Amino acid sequence: MTKYKARLEPTLEVQLTLTQLRCVVKSLSIGTDQLAKKIQRHGDNSRADLAYTEFQALLEAKQELESVLNAGLAGDDISWSND
Repeated sequence: MTKYKARLEPTLEVQLTLTQLRCVVKSLSIGTDQLAKKIQRHGDNSRADLAYTEFQALLEAKQELESVLNAGLAGDDISWSND
């Protein structure tokens, strides 16, 4: 499998409610599970390599958003707004 390498890409800032963030994390979890199964089905070929690269990026995003969600639920020092 090809090792995932993060590219230098623009960073975006997004505002979500905790409910929206929970939904995004759940969707990312479903997506990573589906890609893991796809990788197992394809074995070791170019399609699996592409899926693995996508899996790594998706997993990284999921982990980042989970940490934000956990901080929000714990009430840690994060920016809150009441718009």
